[in-house]
Amino acid sequence: MSVPIKCKKCGKEVSYPPSTVYKRNRKYCSWKCYSAHGHVGNNNPNWKGGKKERTCKQCGKKFIIYPSMRSGNFCSYECMDNSRKRRVLHVCEVCNKEFELVLSRSKRGDRCCSHECAMELRHRESIISKKCLQCDQIFEMLKSENKIFCSTKCLGKYRKENGMYLGSKNPRWLGGSSKYRGRDWNTKRLECLERDNFKCCKCNENNIVLHVHHIIPYRKTKNNDLENLIVLCVKCHNAEEATYRKYGIIGWLKNELQSM
Repeated sequence: MSVPIKCKKCGKEVSYPPSTVYKRNRKYCSWKCYSAHGHVGNNNPNWKGGKKERTCKQCGKKFIIYPSMRSGNFCSYECMDNSRKRRVLHVCEVCNKEFELVLSRSKRGDRCCSHECAMELRHRESIISKKCLQCDQIFEMLKSENKIFCSTKCLGKYRKENGMYLGSKNPRWLGGSSKYRGRDWNTKRLECLERDNFKCCKCNENNIVLHVHHIIPYRKTKNNDLENLIVLCVKCHNAEEATYRKYGIIGWLKNELQSM
Protein backbone atom coordinates (compact mmCIF):
# COMPACT_ATOMS: atom_id res chain seq x y z
CA MET A 1 0.00 0.00 0.00
CA SER A 2 1.34 3.45 -0.91
CA VAL A 3 0.18 7.02 -0.48
CA PRO A 4 0.40 9.47 -3.44
CA ILE A 5 1.88 12.93 -2.78
CA LYS A 6 2.68 15.96 -4.95
CA CYS A 7 6.21 17.43 -4.81
CA LYS A 8 6.28 21.00 -3.50
CA LYS A 9 9.17 21.93 -5.76
CA CYS A 10 8.54 20.41 -9.18
CA GLY A 11 4.86 19.33 -8.83
CA LYS A 12 5.64 15.74 -9.74
CA GLU A 13 3.29 13.10 -8.32
CA VAL A 14 5.01 10.22 -6.50
CA SER A 15 3.86 7.54 -4.06
CA TYR A 16 5.55 6.43 -0.80
CA PRO A 17 4.70 4.08 2.06
CA PRO A 18 2.42 5.57 4.76
CA SER A 19 5.22 5.50 7.38
CA THR A 20 7.35 7.73 5.17
CA VAL A 21 4.57 10.15 4.35
CA TYR A 22 2.91 10.57 7.76
CA LYS A 23 5.74 9.99 10.26
CA ARG A 24 8.54 11.71 8.33
CA ASN A 25 6.28 14.31 6.71
CA ARG A 26 7.55 13.59 3.19
CA LYS A 27 6.72 16.50 0.84
CA TYR A 28 9.36 16.24 -1.92
CA CYS A 29 10.03 13.69 -4.63
CA SER A 30 13.83 13.64 -4.14
CA TRP A 31 16.70 15.09 -2.09
CA LYS A 32 17.50 17.40 -4.98
CA CYS A 33 14.10 19.09 -4.77
CA TYR A 34 14.30 19.10 -0.94
CA SER A 35 17.66 20.90 -0.86
CA ALA A 36 16.80 23.28 -3.68
CA HIS A 37 13.46 24.35 -2.24
CA GLY A 38 13.90 24.40 1.51
CA HIS A 39 17.65 25.03 2.22
CA VAL A 40 18.90 27.74 -0.06
CA GLY A 41 20.96 30.67 1.26
CA ASN A 42 19.69 32.02 4.56
CA ASN A 43 17.19 29.15 4.88
CA ASN A 44 20.07 26.69 5.40
CA PRO A 45 20.77 26.19 9.17
CA ASN A 46 24.51 25.88 8.38
CA TRP A 47 24.61 29.13 6.43
CA LYS A 48 27.73 31.25 7.20
CA GLY A 49 27.39 34.09 4.77
CA GLY A 50 28.52 32.44 1.56
CA LYS A 51 31.70 33.08 -0.39
CA LYS A 52 34.15 35.76 0.74
CA GLU A 53 37.05 37.49 -0.94
CA ARG A 54 40.47 37.36 0.71
CA THR A 55 44.06 38.32 -0.06
CA CYS A 56 46.86 35.74 -0.13
CA LYS A 57 49.48 36.46 2.53
CA GLN A 58 52.27 35.10 0.34
CA CYS A 59 51.71 36.46 -3.18
CA GLY A 60 49.08 39.17 -2.54
CA LYS A 61 46.61 37.69 -5.02
CA LYS A 62 42.87 38.01 -4.29
CA PHE A 63 40.82 34.82 -4.19
CA ILE A 64 37.36 33.61 -3.15
CA ILE A 65 36.91 31.20 -0.30
CA TYR A 66 34.15 29.60 1.73
CA PRO A 67 34.14 30.40 5.48
CA SER A 68 34.10 26.69 6.32
CA MET A 69 37.53 26.16 4.76
CA ARG A 70 40.38 25.99 7.28
CA SER A 71 43.31 27.35 5.30
CA GLY A 72 41.91 30.71 4.25
CA ASN A 73 45.20 32.66 4.29
CA PHE A 74 46.70 31.38 1.00
CA CYS A 75 45.37 31.06 -2.51
CA SER A 76 47.10 27.71 -3.20
CA TYR A 77 49.19 24.98 -1.62
CA GLU A 78 52.30 26.37 -3.33
CA CYS A 79 51.94 29.68 -1.53
CA MET A 80 51.37 27.84 1.74
CA ASP A 81 54.60 25.81 1.31
CA ASN A 82 56.59 28.90 0.30
CA SER A 83 55.42 30.77 3.39
CA ARG A 84 56.60 27.91 5.62
CA LYS A 85 60.02 27.92 3.97
CA ARG A 86 60.42 31.68 4.24
CA ARG A 87 63.32 32.61 6.50
CA VAL A 88 64.17 35.75 8.45
CA LEU A 89 67.55 37.02 9.70
CA HIS A 90 68.01 37.19 13.46
CA VAL A 91 70.92 38.12 15.77
CA CYS A 92 71.87 35.70 18.56
CA GLU A 93 71.66 37.35 21.99
CA VAL A 94 74.71 35.44 23.27
CA CYS A 95 77.33 35.37 20.47
CA ASN A 96 75.86 38.20 18.30
CA LYS A 97 75.97 35.93 15.27
CA GLU A 98 73.43 36.39 12.46
CA PHE A 99 71.42 33.29 11.64
CA GLU A 100 68.41 32.41 9.49
CA LEU A 101 65.20 31.38 11.15
CA VAL A 102 61.96 30.06 9.72
CA LEU A 103 59.22 32.67 9.92
CA SER A 104 56.98 30.49 12.06
CA ARG A 105 59.79 29.98 14.59
CA SER A 106 60.68 33.68 14.63
CA LYS A 107 57.14 34.47 15.72
CA ARG A 108 57.50 31.90 18.48
CA GLY A 109 60.36 33.88 20.01
CA ASP A 110 63.62 32.00 19.35
CA ARG A 111 66.52 34.17 20.51
CA CYS A 112 69.65 32.03 20.04
CA CYS A 113 71.45 30.42 17.11
CA SER A 114 72.11 27.05 18.80
CA HIS A 115 71.22 24.90 21.77
CA GLU A 116 74.51 25.80 23.52
CA CYS A 117 73.77 29.54 23.28
CA ALA A 118 70.22 28.96 24.52
CA MET A 119 71.51 27.11 27.59
CA GLU A 120 74.05 29.85 28.29
CA LEU A 121 71.36 32.53 28.00
CA ARG A 122 69.13 30.60 30.39
CA HIS A 123 72.05 30.32 32.82
CA ARG A 124 72.73 34.07 32.62
CA GLU A 125 69.12 34.96 33.30
CA SER A 126 69.01 32.63 36.31
CA ILE A 127 72.03 34.30 38.05
CA ILE A 128 71.54 37.08 40.61
CA SER A 129 73.96 39.21 42.67
CA LYS A 130 74.03 39.24 46.46
CA LYS A 131 76.09 40.78 49.27
CA CYS A 132 78.11 38.51 51.57
CA LEU A 133 77.05 38.78 55.22
CA GLN A 134 80.65 38.46 56.46
CA CYS A 135 82.97 40.34 54.07
CA ASP A 136 80.36 42.58 52.30
CA GLN A 137 81.63 41.39 48.93
CA ILE A 138 79.21 41.13 46.00
CA PHE A 139 78.99 37.60 44.59
CA GLU A 140 76.83 35.85 42.02
CA MET A 141 74.61 32.85 42.61
CA LEU A 142 71.65 31.03 41.06
CA LYS A 143 68.11 32.07 41.91
CA SER A 144 67.40 28.55 43.15
CA GLU A 145 70.24 28.75 45.71
CA ASN A 146 69.80 30.22 49.17
CA LYS A 147 73.27 31.54 50.00
CA ILE A 148 74.23 34.25 52.49
CA PHE A 149 78.04 33.91 52.30
CA CYS A 150 80.34 34.08 49.28
CA SER A 151 82.46 31.10 50.42
CA THR A 152 82.80 28.47 53.12
CA LYS A 153 85.70 30.48 54.55
CA CYS A 154 83.39 33.42 55.30
CA LEU A 155 80.83 31.00 56.70
CA GLY A 156 83.43 29.58 59.11
CA LYS A 157 84.58 33.05 60.18
CA TYR A 158 81.04 34.18 60.87
CA ARG A 159 80.30 31.11 62.97
CA LYS A 160 83.55 31.48 64.88
CA GLU A 161 83.05 35.19 65.64
CA ASN A 162 79.48 34.61 66.81
CA GLY A 163 80.26 31.46 68.80
CA MET A 164 78.17 29.18 66.62
CA TYR A 165 78.81 25.42 66.23
CA LEU A 166 81.63 25.50 68.77
CA GLY A 167 82.00 22.88 71.50
CA SER A 168 78.68 21.64 72.84
CA LYS A 169 76.77 23.89 70.37
CA ASN A 170 77.86 21.65 67.50
CA PRO A 171 75.19 19.01 66.69
CA ARG A 172 77.98 16.40 66.30
CA TRP A 173 79.53 17.13 69.69
CA LEU A 174 80.57 13.95 71.50
CA GLY A 175 82.10 15.41 74.64
CA GLY A 176 85.50 16.34 73.25
CA SER A 177 88.42 14.22 72.13
CA SER A 178 91.63 13.11 73.80
CA LYS A 179 94.69 11.41 72.33
CA TYR A 180 95.22 9.44 75.53
CA ARG A 181 94.18 5.79 75.07
CA GLY A 182 95.63 4.26 78.22
CA ARG A 183 99.14 3.12 79.26
CA ASP A 184 99.08 -0.02 77.11
CA TRP A 185 97.83 1.70 73.96
CA ASN A 186 101.12 1.69 72.01
CA THR A 187 101.68 -2.02 72.74
CA LYS A 188 98.11 -3.00 71.85
CA ARG A 189 98.21 -0.89 68.71
CA LEU A 190 101.36 -2.66 67.44
CA GLU A 191 99.91 -6.08 68.27
CA CYS A 192 96.74 -5.26 66.33
CA LEU A 193 98.75 -4.17 63.27
CA GLU A 194 100.79 -7.36 63.35
CA ARG A 195 97.68 -9.49 63.80
CA ASP A 196 96.00 -7.97 60.72
CA ASN A 197 99.25 -8.14 58.65
CA PHE A 198 99.37 -4.32 58.29
CA LYS A 199 96.32 -4.33 55.98
CA CYS A 200 92.97 -2.61 56.11
CA CYS A 201 90.39 -5.19 57.18
CA LYS A 202 87.74 -3.56 55.01
CA CYS A 203 89.44 -2.88 51.66
CA ASN A 204 92.61 -5.03 52.11
CA GLU A 205 94.93 -2.14 51.17
CA ASN A 206 98.40 -2.08 52.73
CA ASN A 207 100.37 0.62 50.93
CA ILE A 208 98.46 3.47 52.64
CA VAL A 209 98.19 5.16 56.03
CA LEU A 210 96.60 2.78 58.54
CA HIS A 211 94.64 3.53 61.71
CA VAL A 212 93.81 1.24 64.62
CA HIS A 213 90.10 1.67 65.25
CA HIS A 214 88.09 0.87 68.40
CA ILE A 215 85.00 -1.11 67.38
CA ILE A 216 83.22 0.16 70.48
CA PRO A 217 84.50 3.71 71.17
CA TYR A 218 87.20 4.04 73.83
CA ARG A 219 85.33 6.91 75.51
CA LYS A 220 82.55 4.47 76.45
CA THR A 221 84.40 1.32 77.50
CA LYS A 222 88.07 2.30 77.99
CA ASN A 223 88.77 -1.10 76.44
CA ASN A 224 92.03 -1.70 74.51
CA ASP A 225 91.66 -5.46 74.10
CA LEU A 226 92.50 -6.93 70.70
CA GLU A 227 88.90 -8.07 70.32
CA ASN A 228 87.85 -4.42 70.36
CA LEU A 229 90.55 -3.26 67.90
CA ILE A 230 90.70 -3.43 64.11
CA VAL A 231 92.99 -1.98 61.44
CA LEU A 232 91.38 0.41 58.95
CA CYS A 233 92.66 2.86 56.35
CA VAL A 234 91.83 6.56 56.62
CA LYS A 235 88.90 6.36 54.19
CA CYS A 236 87.31 3.34 55.83
CA HIS A 237 87.96 4.77 59.29
CA ASN A 238 86.10 8.00 58.45
CA ALA A 239 83.21 6.02 56.97
CA GLU A 240 83.02 3.86 60.08
CA GLU A 241 82.96 6.87 62.40
CA ALA A 242 80.26 8.56 60.31
CA THR A 243 78.12 5.42 60.40
CA TYR A 244 78.42 5.18 64.16
CA ARG A 245 77.53 8.86 64.67
CA LYS A 246 74.53 8.67 62.35
CA TYR A 247 73.01 5.34 63.31
CA GLY A 248 74.61 4.53 66.66
CA ILE A 249 75.64 1.09 65.42
CA ILE A 250 78.90 -0.54 64.48
CA GLY A 251 78.87 -0.51 60.70
CA TRP A 252 81.88 -2.77 60.17
CA LEU A 253 80.62 -5.39 62.60
CA LYS A 254 77.16 -5.30 61.02
CA ASN A 255 78.60 -5.89 57.54
CA GLU A 256 80.71 -8.74 58.82
CA LEU A 257 77.71 -10.46 60.42
CA GLN A 258 75.67 -10.07 57.23
CA SER A 259 78.41 -11.61 55.10
CA MET A 260 78.70 -14.68 57.36
